[in-house]
Amino acid sequence: MSGVSAKFARGERRGATARVRLASAYRNVFRGEDGQIVLADLAEACGFGTALPRGTSADLLRDIEGEKRLFARIIKHVGMTDGELAQLETAARLERITTREEGEI
Repeated sequence: MSGVSAKFARGERRGATARVRLASAYRNVFRGEDGQIVLADLAEACGFGTALPRGTSADLLRDIEGEKRLFARIIKHVGMTDGELAQLETAARLERITTREEGEI
């Protein structure tokens, strides 16, 4: 297994070409049908598009915000449009409702 650092020479590992390569890898993973299913599941799991209730503990807040930050990194690299983000939020909402009605997968 190797990361983007193994693909580029020293001094080029954080440049524009490396960023393009990394974004391309994210798109390759998440743009297909399976990727959309995974993104909807991750969106539901991290609470994408939802607010936490008043009184949420600081520990839980830190955990959830960390999950949202990681999810935002994925979305940034996939390069979703506003319309795609809206569709993802709808898919996450449906997953949330289904989980509430039928339980976790």
